[in-house]
Formats: sequence, structure tokens, C-alpha cells
Amino acid sequence: MDAIELHELYKQRYKGSSNWNSVCTSGSMFTTISASNDADERLAAVGCALNSMQRYLRGFGDDGYCSEGSGYWVYGFGHYLYLAQIVYDYTEGKINMFEFDNPEKLKNIGKYPERYEIQNGTCAPFADGFSSVSDNGGFAAVLSAKYLGARKPTARRRPSGSDRPERARRSPVSQGEASYQLIAWENIEAFLPDPNVDATTQEMPDHTYFDEFGMVISRGKQEVPFSIAIKAGHNSENHNHMDVGTYTIVLDRDNVTGDIGRPSYIAGAFDDDNPARSSWGHPVPRIDNILQSKGRKFSGTITATEFTEAHDKVVIDIKAAYEIPSLTKLIRTMENDKSGLGTISISDEFSSAEPVVFGTAIMTNDTYEVIDANTVILNSENQKLKAEILSEGASIKIIDELVPVEHLGEGAPAYRIGIDFTEPISEGTITVIYTPVI
Repeated sequence: MDAIELHELYKQRYKGSSNWNSVCTSGSMFTTISASNDADERLAAVGCALNSMQRYLRGFGDDGYCSEGSGYWVYGFGHYLYLAQIVYDYTEGKINMFEFDNPEKLKNIGKYPERYEIQNGTCAPFADGFSSVSDNGGFAAVLSAKYLGARKPTARRRPSGSDRPERARRSPVSQGEASYQLIAWENIEAFLPDPNVDATTQEMPDHTYFDEFGMVISRGKQEVPFSIAIKAGHNSENHNHMDVGTYTIVLDRDNVTGDIGRPSYIAGAFDDDNPARSSWGHPVPRIDNILQSKGRKFSGTITATEFTEAHDKVVIDIKAAYEIPSLTKLIRTMENDKSGLGTISISDEFSSAEPVVFGTAIMTNDTYEVIDANTVILNSENQKLKAEILSEGASIKIIDELVPVEHLGEGAPAYRIGIDFTEPISEGTITVIYTPVI
């Protein structure tokens, strides 16, 4: 590796805002404190760690949102917390990274999993995340509860390399596991089961709004709860997918439709044109066969919200996510009617200076049946959902395709059920109305 490559690696890992920074910095810090006999060298390592962690925390919104997804909160923020603990212990409390220079933001980051949960332990697999809240009782959850005011975990276990399962399989005794265990032995009480914590008493709010990144969770409270998470965001987030406007719909415990999640980390997983990473593999519009572009300016903006006990509404302007000069309007509206069994609708309204071929998509990791050009039945393991499709401007057609990615974090196969106008038009609307089938 030459000097240029080393400099680039340094910029990525120690100046970046992704989990790489906290993981590499915490490992370096632990190694230096453990192995160096030079006090000045150890002090310099602490200073470097503080600088690096200022950059890492910029990857979170002040509201605590983790754009990398739930799994990387566990992995990346878990390493931040163990770094904070070893620096706190090494300096005898003189340096408190559990507060750092923004205690309120750190509290919000610590509470991210409980706010990001949709219902019944599920969450949206946005970016390279998972569809389950995966750290209930793990290292990051325990220290967030102890220091940052997060809710106490409902399950407890000894922290281990299984905080990132694929790494644990390759390295049964990892550096992370060893340092986690050292901290756990000094905080035995925090890792013991708490008989006073009951998972059934932890009521979820009717909605959660991460307003800095533009992500909303609208929760139904039916006997079989029916809820949605939807995001605006931008296309230069950490572990980015070109996914402005994406959503996930959950019926009880099943992610029935919406975001299909990340490609598994094999060759080609991080290519921009990977079908599971591009907007083709997300439930968002495609216009004149043009997909969303990559970069910070390609973004969505939440322009209006309405939250009540019975009805939620979110309006997102997603036009800026596309490099289409003729496009004059592209508005996505989500409405969640929480009465009865529940009804969730996604409506895309567009206009263009010249006719375009416009379409959107229903995505699923489960089986489905196309009943006709206006009806699709989606079947998850335990639930069934009807998608009724309405259009204004022209008639529509359905073209369903297998997502050509064999290895997906949420499980393959996955399918793109394309919904397209049958002819180019200058303005129109496609609305998909989802209702549970009992």
C-alpha cells in the first residue's frame, strides 16, 4: 500500500462519519492503551480518538437518526460506547464521551432503536439495515440504558462478537468481544436480567418523526397492528441506497411490502447499479427508464405532515432525486387511515413539460398473485395484504420481475411488481391502496 492509498484509507476510516470510524478508532485506542509503555503516546491516542469521534457523530442527526440502519447502530455506536467507556476509565472520569460536546444528541442516538422500531420488534430495513430490532440486551443497548437514558432492555445477555453475527462466525474471539467482556465484568449489574422490566408495558407512540433526515413511522394500533415507515432523505447517506421516498409496511410482525433490504456482502454488493441498491429495487418511481441519481443534492423534502390518533399524512417532494429536466412536479403522499383494519395509501403525482413514460413499483420478499391490472395480493408468512391500484391520466399495466440478486439480507427471492402507464403522458397520478385481508 503506497502513501496515497494510506491517506485515502485514513480519510475514510478516521475522518468519516460511518461505522468504520468508530470501529477502527476504538480498536486502535484499546490497543494503544493496552500495549504502549509511552504515556505521551497513549495521551496522543486519546486526542486522536476525540477528533475522530467528533467526525463520526456527524453521521447522526441531532434527532438521533442513524442513516446506516439499525444493524450499524448496534455495530458502530456499540464501538463508540466501548471507546467512551475505556477512555472514561483510563482518564478516571475526566473525559466523558457519554456527554461529549452535545449531551442531548448523544441521548437521542442512544434512544434510536426504541424510536426506530415500528412494532413487535420490527423495523425498516432501510440502507444496509435489518428488519428486526437486533440489539435487545446487547452491549450497545445496555450502555445506552445505563448512560444515555434509553429504555432498559427486556432481555439481557453477555456481550460478544455476535453483536455482528457474520464477523463472529469468522472470528469466535474477536478484539471487540474481548474488550466488551472486560467492560461487562466491571459493570456486572448492568448486564444482569432486570425482573422489573416487562416488554408488554413498553407502549409505542402513535408516530415517530425524525425531522432532520425526513423519516416518519406511522403506527396503527389495531388488534393486528398495521403500520408504515417512510423516508425522504438523500442519496449520499452512509451505506446509501438510491431510495428517496422508500417505505416499509408491516402487518403484525411481517414486513409484507416495501423496501427489500440490502444485498449480502459479496462481490458487487456495493456497486451503484446493483438492483437491490439502485432505485430500481425500491418502491419508488421510474421515469423514462431513468432512476434516481447518486449524490447529496438528489434528495427528498417532507413538505407537510398531519398526525392524529386516527389518521396520519406525510407529503414528500421527491423531484430533486431525479435528473430529468422536463420534470416539473413529483409528489409522494402517504396516508394511514387507522380505523377498522387499517388502510395505507401511497400516491405519486407528477407533471412534466413533455410526455414521459411514468411508473412506480410494489416490492416484496414474499409470494404474491396479480389478480388483474388493478389488484395484487401479497402473501407473507403469516399475513395477507391487498394492493388496489388507481390511476389518473391514462390506463396502467403491471410488469412483475424477479429481482436479479441471489443473496439478500432479508432473504431472496424478491420481486419488483412494476406499475406503468400504458402511454407517455404529461401529468398523472398512481395510487396504491393497501388493506389487510382477513
